[in-house]
This record gives sequence, structure tokens and C-alpha cells, in this order.
Amino acid sequence: TKLTELVNTADERIQEAKKSGEGKVD
Repeated sequence: TKLTELVNTADERIQEAKKSGEGKVD
């Protein structure tokens, strides 16, 4: 579903941000 896609995309961004050392992701 589209909702699942959005959640997955957001999760990916959060993981990438954590790797980059940025813990602030809204």
C-alpha cells in the first residue's frame, strides 16, 4: 500500500540520518 511505502521511505531516511550522525529527523 502507499502508506507502507511512505513508512518504509521515512524509515530509510531515519536510518541514513543515523549513519550520518544526525539524530534529528522529524
